[in-house]
Amino acid sequence: MAGKGSRLEPLYTALTAYLLLAYQKSLSRISLSVQYIFQLV
Repeated sequence: MAGKGSRLEPLYTALTAYLLLAYQKSLSRISLSVQYIFQLV
């Protein structure tokens, strides 16, 4: 069981990093669209 967990650990780390990057990208996209809406108004 311990061997399985340590093998999956890099995968979980990469997945977490990817999710964080995607989250930051979506946040910046949201802030950009909010600025765009304010420019329209």
